[in-house]
Amino acid sequence: MKVAITLLLSVFLLLPAIAQQPASFTANYQTGAPAIHGASVQVTLSVRLYNNTSGNVSGATLNLLNPASNGAPYATFDGVAIPAGGSAVFTQAVTVPQAEYQRWQKGGKALLALTYPGNDGNVTFARVFATQLAPGPTL
Repeated sequence: MKVAITLLLSVFLLLPAIAQQPASFTANYQTGAPAIHGASVQVTLSVRLYNNTSGNVSGATLNLLNPASNGAPYATFDGVAIPAGGSAVFTQAVTVPQAEYQRWQKGGKALLALTYPGNDGNVTFARVFATQLAPGPTL
């Protein structure tokens, strides 16, 4: 019992330190003017992706995830390369359901993730913490 309480207390005390660690990947994104096609909306999505790690990333794929499914993403940006501590901009037309576009318009965030080859040869999956910017000058 004493060991369990000590372990629980240790985890509790570490949580603030873990929560304060910066995200490995962050992004700002903007959407262009929407074109409605039935139940779908096509927009130009521009993403500035930041690599907040000390390692270069290459051969990566940035994924625009479907929050309603564990299946295929809405869109992928292939051939992503970002130097350590750097950023890069990616832009392409994407098609999402109207409900997803409306969620973004109401302040919901696009769900982004990065997949890339890790140092061990396995594919690494990293969530990208994204912030939507108001329409305006290009990223």
